[in-house]
Amino acid sequence: QMAAKRSVSARAAKARIAPDNVDFLRESFRRSLVAENKSDATVESYIRAVRLLSEFLRDGGMPSGVVSIRREHVEAFVTDQIKRHSGSTANTRYRAVQQFFKWLEEEGEIEQTPAAAAYAGNASRHSL
Repeated sequence: QMAAKRSVSARAAKARIAPDNVDFLRESFRRSLVAENKSDATVESYIRAVRLLSEFLRDGGMPSGVVSIRREHVEAFVTDQIKRHSGSTANTRYRAVQQFFKWLEEEGEIEQTPAAAAYAGNASRHSL
C-alpha cells in the first residue's frame, strides 16, 4: 500500500497537481469503476458528475483537495445543479458524487464522506 501511495504521489507530481486533488483522483475512480465492470454509461455518468463538481469547486474558489471538501461544498454543488437542471439530473449527479466520496473513504483518502446521506433524495424534490 505504501508503494501505491508513492506511485500516486509520483503521478501527481508529474501532472503538477496535488495527489488529493479531485481531478487527479477522478482518473483513479474511473479505473476502479471499470475494474468493477460498471457499464460504460455508468462510468461516464459518474465521471462527468465528478468533473462538474471539480469545475464548480474551482470556479467558486472552493477547495479541490478531497480532505478539505466539506458537506457545505457538496450541498452548494447540488443546489447549483438543481438550479441548472431537472431534479432527476441533479439527483443523479449527487448520487454519482456520493459514490466518488464513498470510494475515497474506502481507499483511505478521506476519513468521512462530506456527501452525507442526510439529504439524499432532496435533489429530486427541489427542496435542498
